[in-house]
Amino acid sequence: MVTYTYRDPSNNMGSCVFDVIIIEVDSVPPTVSCPQDVTQTVPFGSFNPVSVTWMEPVTSDNSGNVVLVSRSRNPGDTFTLGPSTTVTYNYQDNNGNRAMCSFTVTVMQASDTQPPVFISCTNDQEVSIPLERSTADVTWNYLPTATDNSGVPNIQYRTRSPGVSIFQSGGQILALNVPVGLTLFTAIASDSGGNTAECQFSANVIQGDRVPPTLICPPDQTGSMESGSSTTTSVVFPEATANDNSGRAPSVTYSSNSPTAVFLQNPDGRTQLADNIGRGQTLVFVTATDDSGNTVTCTFTITVSAVDTTPPTITSCPQNQALQISTGGTTRSFTVSQAQATDNSGINPTIGYTTPNPGVSIFDNAVGSVFVNNVPVGVTIITVTATDGFNNMAMCTFTITISSNPPPTIICPPNQSANPDPGSTVAFLTFSKAEASDDSGITPNVQYVSNPAGVQFFDSFGDFIFAQNVVIGTTTVIATATDGANNMASCSFTITVDQITCPDDQFFTLQQGQNFVTFPQATATDNSGVQPTITYRSIPGGVAFDDSSAGIVRAFNVQGGTTTITATSTDSARCTFTLTVSVDAPPMINCPPDQPVITLRGGTTAFLTFPGATATDDSFVTPTIEYTSIPPGVSFFDSNTGDIFASNVGIGRTTVTATATDAGNTMASCSFTVTVTVNSPPQLLCPSDPATVQLRSSTGTTTAVSFPRPSATDDGGLLTLEYASTPPGIMFFESTGNTVLATNVNVGMTTVTVTATDNANNVASCTFELTVTGVDDTPPDVQCPPDIFQSISFGTTETVVRWDEPTVTDTSGQQTILISRSHTSGDVFAGGSPVSVTYIYADMSGNQGRCSFLVSIGMGIDTTAPVVVQGTCPSGVVQVIDINSAPQSVTWELPRATDNSNEVPTRSATHNSGDLFQLGNTEVIYTFCDSTGNCNRMCSFNVFLQEDAPTIRNCPSGAPLIVPADSFGNTAALVQYGPITSDGMLESQTHNTMRDLFEVNRIHNVRINYCNNEAVCRECSFQVNVIPVNSRPADTTPPTVTNCASDIERRVPLSSPDQFISWRTPTASDPSGVRSSLNNQNYETQRTVAMGSSFLVEYIFEDAVGNTAYCAFSVSVSTTNGPNVFNCPSDITRIVPRGTQSISVSWADPTSSAGPYSSRSQNPGSTFQLGNTLVTYIFRSGSEVTVCDFIVRVIN
Repeated sequence: MVTYTYRDPSNNMGSCVFDVIIIEVDSVPPTVSCPQDVTQTVPFGSFNPVSVTWMEPVTSDNSGNVVLVSRSRNPGDTFTLGPSTTVTYNYQDNNGNRAMCSFTVTVMQASDTQPPVFISCTNDQEVSIPLERSTADVTWNYLPTATDNSGVPNIQYRTRSPGVSIFQSGGQILALNVPVGLTLFTAIASDSGGNTAECQFSANVIQGDRVPPTLICPPDQTGSMESGSSTTTSVVFPEATANDNSGRAPSVTYSSNSPTAVFLQNPDGRTQLADNIGRGQTLVFVTATDDSGNTVTCTFTITVSAVDTTPPTITSCPQNQALQISTGGTTRSFTVSQAQATDNSGINPTIGYTTPNPGVSIFDNAVGSVFVNNVPVGVTIITVTATDGFNNMAMCTFTITISSNPPPTIICPPNQSANPDPGSTVAFLTFSKAEASDDSGITPNVQYVSNPAGVQFFDSFGDFIFAQNVVIGTTTVIATATDGANNMASCSFTITVDQITCPDDQFFTLQQGQNFVTFPQATATDNSGVQPTITYRSIPGGVAFDDSSAGIVRAFNVQGGTTTITATSTDSARCTFTLTVSVDAPPMINCPPDQPVITLRGGTTAFLTFPGATATDDSFVTPTIEYTSIPPGVSFFDSNTGDIFASNVGIGRTTVTATATDAGNTMASCSFTVTVTVNSPPQLLCPSDPATVQLRSSTGTTTAVSFPRPSATDDGGLLTLEYASTPPGIMFFESTGNTVLATNVNVGMTTVTVTATDNANNVASCTFELTVTGVDDTPPDVQCPPDIFQSISFGTTETVVRWDEPTVTDTSGQQTILISRSHTSGDVFAGGSPVSVTYIYADMSGNQGRCSFLVSIGMGIDTTAPVVVQGTCPSGVVQVIDINSAPQSVTWELPRATDNSNEVPTRSATHNSGDLFQLGNTEVIYTFCDSTGNCNRMCSFNVFLQEDAPTIRNCPSGAPLIVPADSFGNTAALVQYGPITSDGMLESQTHNTMRDLFEVNRIHNVRINYCNNEAVCRECSFQVNVIPVNSRPADTTPPTVTNCASDIERRVPLSSPDQFISWRTPTASDPSGVRSSLNNQNYETQRTVAMGSSFLVEYIFEDAVGNTAYCAFSVSVSTTNGPNVFNCPSDITRIVPRGTQSISVSWADPTSSAGPYSSRSQNPGSTFQLGNTLVTYIFRSGSEVTVCDFIVRVIN
């Protein structure tokens, strides 16, 4: 720092100070060493950009500090496949010496070693040819499909059979000259890398056509005929659809199990006519035959039902009845003749009697008369209905009128009051109905009359009567009640109508400033004798009323035009009148134009003459006109010739205002200007240049400078000073201390121009300079990147973090230097508490700026929910209990779940094993959660608790009861098989529970049903076969087995758990008509099978005489190289109400490592019938197959 000090002779001292800064100049650039060129390989077929990292360049400098200025790419940036990318780094030291280095990054694709994969191969073909031919041309309509990691592979075809050629034509494969027998073909898929894959298919050429046609029957048909009409009808149905491999249409014939039915083709060629079809169900057989005699048959049914739409005819309806009861009686009973009806069916219709009167009861004696009981006084309507077997109905009615002698009773409402509408002399009102009753129990009819007459009464059909045209004053109302015997009773009450009278319509003219009008008060009377209070309201609103003066009302804020006033008394009587108000309009005035400029040669005031203003008024009286001036002081004189003389007009612009006033003191104004100028310009002297002002950058970019006010004079006395700057933007303010303040002055030299203007617009100007020097004390502005939050994978503790370097600017516009940084982009940060990263920069004046940001590493969060172990979630629990023993405890095996954290998930449930359950269906939901709150609620099943059916004792079982008759001549025999007993109630039976008579030579089905109080039922069923002695035939025919399963082979991946396999139980029938019994089976219909296991399942059936039949099949579980299957559903149990036969069941489709399923036997949402249904999903990977199956079980 250098200081100069000066002293004058009076020892006054002055100083100045400045700094001398010695800067060492460094001209040696830093040393930079880049990494080697980087080459990164990506898998074949990958075209996505890839992240590439490298070591940062190594730098050094003699100053000990090297700053990265720029780099074209960052480690970890993504690079695309293709040409090399040059990465360039630029560095500099603290003295601005720069150095750079560069290297290349190349991303290249690995070679393709993966062969194509066939998604599907085409189907095998079987072709028939005539005996005279030895070869065939075969067509496949479905092409093999294959995929490859390089795109769609090329597919070619070959065969080793000599003379056969195969090629693709459009969407088909053609093989020519294929010989008789089986020929193998190979499809070869090849990609651009020379990798290949193969799949095989075949063509089997057969001499002679042994393939039957394909045939689709029409759906089942329905028809109808009118009941009682002809015994047959005709039904039209669509033709069956038949095709043949020969390409020629097969012949189609129709027949039925009805001997009278005839089938004819309609002319349209698309439909058939079935004629002579009888009532009931007819089975139609459709047979298609090709040219080689191969046939196929399908069936459908035609069901014809009788329809009756004709209602019965009532031939006789009972007559209306009129009866009386004695005094004190309330009801009466008697008989009437029966109604008579006929029907077109020939069967007598069912006749019924109904009445809306709830106390009346009607009994049909079935001896020609109907007994009617408890008929009350009044009129009772009886409705007769005749209904046939098809619910067609006819009706008739008759009435029963019962009268009594005592008069009714009546109670009138209290006295009423009302007000007429405004301007009306009559009123309307509603009042409660008079209360009337009669000993007959029927409400009497009540009528109303008035005195004076003229009032009209209307029943609202509710609790009120509406009365209109009630005159002012008191009216007496008489209510009369009349019962069914015309006995009458009366009561009366009064209606009093009050009146209010408004004044006549009012008319007013308001003067300017007037805001109210007055009018006479309305008058009102009241039947109470008390003077009513009257209130007023206006339309439009806003008017205020003051009725404090006797007989007079003041209305404030009344607008021009017509206002409707409504006066309302205390008892709500109303009347209206109007206030019509007009407002006195101001006069119209026109001023002369602005006057020409007057130039003075001397003096300070002028005089002039100008045309007078003109004014008119709607009163047709000429308004008076007066003149004033701004500035004041001008004198005006009317010359009575139309001109006005003005004196004492000062230099400058004077505004003259003319005001016209009419007889109502309403005024209007206009104005014009008079301008007086002088010839001499002002005298103006600017101050000398003010002292130089220093501006520190920390205080802003502009400052304020004060200077003496310029000296200015003018012979006119009035001057205006204006200031302008170059460059512009400075604002100037004159103070009372004869100084001027200039604000927003920038660093540098500013020229100030002062302009003086007198009243005559004469102008003078001068200039001077303002000088401001700048001092830089502002640190650089350093902008760090935002705080960084980076998550790491679950189980990881640290990671590399990268960011963009801070952005640095300085007010000097010069270069800044990095002084220090706490961390470098690419450093490794550990998870846990946030870490602060700080950068410090300096400008060329030594001012330092810094910024900081936080780096937070979030520990990995577990977002994966636990997984329920397959097969551990119960499919459903059904438990049968004794009658009236609910609730009952129900238990099951607990489900299990695993979690990726290797911790045992917590398990919770809506119900626990061993809980008490009520009758019916209860859903149980298990929830598994890990320690981070991820939960799985996918294990749910139903617990169904039902009461056991009644116990049936002594029910015959096993083979049918074969009973010999006493002799050959008997046609029936009495068979003892009971007694059959139960703890339930007998619901239904086909035969006696102990013994019954049975026809000889016939098998009888006996069914006896018992139910408990909960409608849970159990049936005892058996067969009885009565055979005459010595005529019993010898039975050597074994039973016939149906629904015997085929061999079951389950192929699953090697890591799969044990498999749960089920099958349908076979059944057997016998030619004797007696159901065969299952004597032996070595396995249940379901079991868990371990991997690699196999076993044979056998069923043995035996008929009544010991003939046996067998059903056998194998069950095995083996491994497969097929795809892995995920989320294969467990068995599903759905419980439906008793009597329901089916239900829609949904589930989520399983998936596999090879993608979606190839086929499935049922769709989610399908309808399933009662019993067990096996649902099968098949997944394919090339020729390998994996099966997922489960059971949908529907029970009552």
